[in-house]
Amino acid sequence: MERSFGRSLELNWTDASVIRRGAQVLKKTMWHEARGEPELGQIGVAHVIKNRADANRGYWGGRNVADVCLKSKQFACWNNQSPDNSNPSGEGYDRMHEIARGVLDGRIPDPTRGALYYNNPAKETASWVNNVEPGERIPHNDPLKFDWNGAIQISRGAQGVVYRVPSRSGEVAVKTGVAEDEIERLKRLCHSNIIQFSGITTFNNHTAMVMEYVDRNLRQHLDRGRLNKNSFLEITRGIADGLVYIHDKGMTHRDIKSHNILVQLTMTGQCIPKIADFGIAREVPKEWTRMRIIGSYHYMAPELLIPERITGTDEDAVQARRVQLAKLEPRMDTWSFGCLVWEMLSGLVPYIGCDPVTLPTMVAKGQLRIPLPHNSMESLLNMLQRCLVIMPEFRSTMHDIVEMSEELTVEMKGLTDDEWSAEQQKYLDELALHGFKSRSATDMLKSRDSQMRKRVGDFLKEGWDEFARPILKNLLSK
Repeated sequence: MERSFGRSLELNWTDASVIRRGAQVLKKTMWHEARGEPELGQIGVAHVIKNRADANRGYWGGRNVADVCLKSKQFACWNNQSPDNSNPSGEGYDRMHEIARGVLDGRIPDPTRGALYYNNPAKETASWVNNVEPGERIPHNDPLKFDWNGAIQISRGAQGVVYRVPSRSGEVAVKTGVAEDEIERLKRLCHSNIIQFSGITTFNNHTAMVMEYVDRNLRQHLDRGRLNKNSFLEITRGIADGLVYIHDKGMTHRDIKSHNILVQLTMTGQCIPKIADFGIAREVPKEWTRMRIIGSYHYMAPELLIPERITGTDEDAVQARRVQLAKLEPRMDTWSFGCLVWEMLSGLVPYIGCDPVTLPTMVAKGQLRIPLPHNSMESLLNMLQRCLVIMPEFRSTMHDIVEMSEELTVEMKGLTDDEWSAEQQKYLDELALHGFKSRSATDMLKSRDSQMRKRVGDFLKEGWDEFARPILKNLLSK
């Protein structure tokens, strides 16, 4: 990936000797600075150091990782000693070497989004995961340049097309057909559970957005088999943390679904979920306004499916209700999150197989509900019940859900992998009694498509008016 820093970069991170030399010093620095941290914190430390070297600032010690690490007073572990005199050992040191090489050769993405500074005032108790600050970011104003001959289309949606594109620092994802406000929204966000914005580029003379590349979404991950206990907890908590961050930034995502959650697997098998596709996200308004119904019905909150009509002669009361509904808007994402947790537990897309024409009305009116695991763990049932409340006033916030996820973690930690698998199977057996069956994503899409065609065909036979018939015929032709 090409970046502009005001000075030319001669350092080539694909050079084996540069990686080998830098990794030797970097792993020792990481050992002293972050050996007690979770893996994400260790990766954050390594990337902050690499970003300083990339930025080529002389007062940080030079333009290579070794110089940055060894600069006097930059890291206490190197003061008055050379790398050869430091011989750390112990459990996890080999892992430090793997992380150091992965960061330097571009295999491990940067969770800090190009941070050059960090803030860790209470290192003994505070985690690097929470204290790596964006600080002065690497500039994203100059368009990045790529060799489009190696581009591969990986997804297409209503908001644009996404390509996997090779770059000098590894593969990236490039989204075309993107609106300027989506770029600005993603640039504002910096969180390990949100897809990383890397810059802009041009595609067919139009602006496109460059992001980190993750090779699978949650739906694809679920199609490969049931989630084990740790993966279920990691993905659940990660999505919840990401949504809390988005809401604290004054935004609502509005399109949380399994296809918009990317799952990054670390070398140790850890699952890091990343919220993607902010195409229909919006700032939480000061007062409620009607919105276009865009997104997936299967995950959409009732108040979005059938918006409330605010009427009355008391203007103050009408205004107060609009303000109240605006404050409740982030709870749309809470409903969608509940649908995702249910999908991770069951392996099924919510409401799959239901009539797509009547589905929105039935969900909004509470006539169609997801069958909950009443015979499962109390904390899991409580979380789902609090997410899937019809009235947004009584639905939990994502801050509440994070607390519930901690209770769920405590309860699930007491289960063995076999016991967790038995819990899942017990719920699947319960669902089978309700007529639900596990099917592949391809089978589910075929089923939904055939049902839609049959329903539209029935409408045409019933003799709809001249205005509706052309629209229905157009749907049928697709």
